[in-house]
Amino acid sequence: MDSVQKAGSGHPGTAMSLAPAAYVLYQRLLRHDPADPRWPGRDRFVLSCGHSSLTLYIQLYLSGYGLTLDDLKGLRTWGSITPGHPEHGLTPGVETTTGPLGQGLGNYMRPSVRLAALMELPVTYVWTHDSIGLGEDGPTHQPVEHLWSRRNIPGLEVVSPGDANETAVAWRTILERARPAALCLTRQNLPVLDRSQLAGAEGAARGGYVLAAGSDVILIATGSEVPIALEAREQLAAGGVSARVVSMPCVEWFRDQDESYRDEVLPPAVRARVSVEAGITAPWRLFTGEAGASIGVDHFGASADYKTLYQEFGITAERVAAAARDSLARV
Repeated sequence: MDSVQKAGSGHPGTAMSLAPAAYVLYQRLLRHDPADPRWPGRDRFVLSCGHSSLTLYIQLYLSGYGLTLDDLKGLRTWGSITPGHPEHGLTPGVETTTGPLGQGLGNYMRPSVRLAALMELPVTYVWTHDSIGLGEDGPTHQPVEHLWSRRNIPGLEVVSPGDANETAVAWRTILERARPAALCLTRQNLPVLDRSQLAGAEGAARGGYVLAAGSDVILIATGSEVPIALEAREQLAAGGVSARVVSMPCVEWFRDQDESYRDEVLPPAVRARVSVEAGITAPWRLFTGEAGASIGVDHFGASADYKTLYQEFGITAERVAAAARDSLARV
């Protein structure tokens, strides 16, 4: 319970209620060798309810698998061997990576989503926990590949709004278009953008729009990364670089616009470009081009608070600004 309280997240109830049974299993019933966690003759303990990871970690500590009290205190923090859900290969004695949401952020529903797109049914899927921004639950729950996986389903419109106002416009547009759609939202809180200083949220209905004007380089962002792009724009301005921020909540809607509008938002003459999304980066080459760059996550995440993860994985305004300067140098 103390570990969960210190981490500020987690599931203490199940761990406390299962503690007596887990203790009996490890101390009296299971055949296992803490000195040789991979002994072929061992009994395998699989914690299917991975959110109760402390149930397992405490028994590994008491059984002598090398875990320490400090490891238990480090639950759900960066660099610890006690992540939010058990991870095979990270913690001695963990037989398999588990978690009820391990298959996803969407994968579990993929067959039905694909059929809805195939039949062109006006079904709206509302998904949250859209990136590493969900934090301490770790890589079993962090869908780094899911957004583009969904964008690759023909006929499915994937919407990742950047604030409450974009979300409202997106919801209205989804209802108006009456097509299969996925509304992908964050777990972490996002600021409501100051529209008195920026373009109105109505542009979200066109999939992509100029949120903040600029002429030297274009910063393309989605969802929770829009505020990061805006901060990078300020940093670039301090160095004399004029950066345009394009919010692109829906790639499919943007592609549906006529060429003149797309060129107005992403002028072909401005080849210095950076995309920023907390997911895989390769497909963004469609919009960044040869001279551009992409900031994102091309690997699985980790168990830590979301602010630490964004910093450690380089999804920061500083890195976006640096990538923009590099892109400018290439054109």
